[in-house]
Amino acid sequence: MTITTMVALGCVGGLLPDVIRLVKNRDNSAVPDYLKVPMFWVGFVLLVGMGGFAAWLLGAQDLKQAVAFGYAAPELLSNLAAETKGAGQKKTPGEIDRGANVTTPSESFKLRRWWRS
Repeated sequence: MTITTMVALGCVGGLLPDVIRLVKNRDNSAVPDYLKVPMFWVGFVLLVGMGGFAAWLLGAQDLKQAVAFGYAAPELLSNLAAETKGAGQKKTPGEIDRGANVTTPSESFKLRRWWRS
C-alpha cells in the first residue's frame, strides 16, 4: 500500500464518526446546530487530518488497519477534549461526541476547562 493510499484511508477513518452520527439522525429534518458553528468545521478538518497522520505514523499495513487507526486516534482525542458532565452526574451513551452539544460559537471548544478539571 502506498503512503498516499494509507493516509487517504486514515482520513476516511477520521470521517467515520461524523458520518455515522449524521446517518443516525437522518430522520430528523432539522439541521443540527453544531453544523452551523465554524469551530466544528475547523475541528472536523483537523480530526480528519489527524486520522491520516495516525495511519501514516503507526504504519498501517492494510486497508482495515489504516481505517481503524484513522478512526481510533481522532475519536480518542476528541472524546478527551470534549466537555464532560461534572463529577457524580451520569452520562448517557454517545453524549461526548465531537461538538454535538455545541449550541453557540462561544460554547464550541472547552479544552482549557477540561484540562483544569
